[in-house]
Amino acid sequence: MKLDLTKEDLVCLVIGTGPNYVAMDHALIKNLGWYNDNRGWQWIEGELNKLSEETLLSVYTLCRNSWKK
Repeated sequence: MKLDLTKEDLVCLVIGTGPNYVAMDHALIKNLGWYNDNRGWQWIEGELNKLSEETLLSVYTLCRNSWKK
């Protein structure tokens, strides 16, 4: 499957896919948000918007894969 995603689309994908505990301290992820006991992972959207499309895709992939066993 091939998709044509904009940077805004990638930011939305990342926001919708928080990291599992194992990925929260990863260098690409740890400065982009924080963990809140009541609400889970909270992204800093302004920091995500500063990233390149390639980096956003890497962050999304890390988060997605962190939930696989």
